[in-house]
Amino acid sequence: MQPDDMRDQLAWRHARVKMQGGQLGGGEGSKSIAAPPAVPPALSTVDDLFESISSSYFMLRRGLAVVAFLLPIALWIVAGPEYLQTSISAYYHFSHVADGMSAYGAGAARNIFVGVLWMVGAFLYFYKGYSWQEDVALNIAGIAAIGIALFPMDWPEHAATTTAKIHYSSAVIFFVAIAYVCVFRSGDTLSIMEDGDVRRRFKRIYSVLGILMIACPVAVLLIHFLSGSPEKNYVVLLVELAGVWVFSTFWITKSREIALIER
Repeated sequence: MQPDDMRDQLAWRHARVKMQGGQLGGGEGSKSIAAPPAVPPALSTVDDLFESISSSYFMLRRGLAVVAFLLPIALWIVAGPEYLQTSISAYYHFSHVADGMSAYGAGAARNIFVGVLWMVGAFLYFYKGYSWQEDVALNIAGIAAIGIALFPMDWPEHAATTTAKIHYSSAVIFFVAIAYVCVFRSGDTLSIMEDGDVRRRFKRIYSVLGILMIACPVAVLLIHFLSGSPEKNYVVLLVELAGVWVFSTFWITKSREIALIER
């Protein structure tokens, strides 16, 4: 608080204490004064500022959850419902414009795929964690999300390139970092929640989400190596959908938790 603001606050409090029955001093001949406002303007402004910041963070978290949830649906609609791909990453390349043929990086939904990943990555990187450990984990997840966008998967899918290896490694790092936040950093904010039952409920939810975050990329890798990536195998797509929607659920849950704490 600036010195002028402090003086204003002290003057306001001093007037409130000395003012009795609308008079200052209490003796004969005391001059009546107007009562100070019920809430000092400076204090009201500070409260409004904190409320605005809190609302902004809430909307950002909810927005991230909604965008992540809608990403697979948007890719499916833009590329064409009849051209369902075997993974979310495949939409970067697939296009049915030229007689059903696709070219590297020519996917009809490529811009959506890349744009959303950049948005998610930027949000996670600049979002301030509630501890330095959470902040570092979110930064790593943000960089990994951008790595997924910058280094696309192989096309055709069975090719083995360095770019694809970076793509898959970035995906694993992304989910592991978010899983770490779910399981090990949820206590950073839950510790200040007064209701013990609600706190334990959120803790269980975060533990389940964290386990699913780890299970999804591991399942994709196992399916890839064990099945040899056969054509039209949609199991990988289903597991990726689960991973994306678990990520979305985490941010919806985090928004709900913070909203309850701030009440």
